[in-house]
Amino acid sequence: MCKKGEIAACILYVTNSISFVLAIAGLAIGIWLLTADTGVTNSFPDYLSVAIVISMSVILLLGGLGIFATVAQMKENKDHNANTGKALGKEGCCTKDCCNSCGISLYGFFAIAGSLLALALGVVALYYSGALPAEVTALYDNTTASDTVNGWFASLDTYIDSSIYGAISASVGGTDWIATQNLLGCCGWNDTQADPTIYLTGECCPGQVGTNATLVDSLSSDTIEDLFITGDISITISQCNTVNGSPMTCKGIMLYTTQSNLTTVGVVLCIMFFVLFVCFICALKVRYCAGGQAGDASVAPADGQKNAKVDIRNKKNEDEKAMRLQSVKSVGSVL
Repeated sequence: MCKKGEIAACILYVTNSISFVLAIAGLAIGIWLLTADTGVTNSFPDYLSVAIVISMSVILLLGGLGIFATVAQMKENKDHNANTGKALGKEGCCTKDCCNSCGISLYGFFAIAGSLLALALGVVALYYSGALPAEVTALYDNTTASDTVNGWFASLDTYIDSSIYGAISASVGGTDWIATQNLLGCCGWNDTQADPTIYLTGECCPGQVGTNATLVDSLSSDTIEDLFITGDISITISQCNTVNGSPMTCKGIMLYTTQSNLTTVGVVLCIMFFVLFVCFICALKVRYCAGGQAGDASVAPADGQKNAKVDIRNKKNEDEKAMRLQSVKSVGSVL
């Protein structure tokens, strides 16, 4: 007896409701950043605001799907009608019963896909943060997967550089790239010899402050020790971030910030994997827990009643009543 999946449904209600509410809050913040005319919003790049709106919209839709699909499937599970209860029922495809079950099935697919993706990204983040045990790291390094992943990262790095330079060139005359540099406290992306009138336009750039300081080109080998070992730098938003008096490039800021938080990112992704996997299990429980028909069974239909169903529990009760009546009649005949 699966008790109609109440506990699994409760878990889905809680997790998806929290996601739904947080997504609404994030969506509101993204829309505010796009539309409001304030010092904060004007200094925040539009493309980041758009990214927030899109990501929050996706989470909002998935959370809404989880809530709606769980409600619909639980209603179907509690349907005691012999012809329409029990998941897909007997009404055929593209009917109400089928749509109820398809909703929770679709949610389950998204949950398991998201959980596997979160697990893979979490393990990669923990590996590059150095948080994994040496035995696990050595095992990974001795596989062909290590070279493959490193090749993917090299290709991704090249693609990101090309995309950002293309976006900067396309935004000449606008303020997005300038606002991005000022927000991150950096100058340029990763090329210290780039055209200063196009790429090195932030307030932290040497030309803007009247100095000839050399930019920190990404995370070059001569700055790795200062950044990661001695910890001599502290990244501060909206203030110029420098190493030994030289402003950092924006790519250097992004790489340093990412590297410094990889352990946290990996742990968060592993938690997301666990939550999404639990949601997937709960979705399966709700989807295949046919509570409305638990204990029911079909018996042979009577003549002229093709495809008829009879509740075997009612049939058993009727048989018991008939037996008791027969016993009474037998005692009466003996007396």
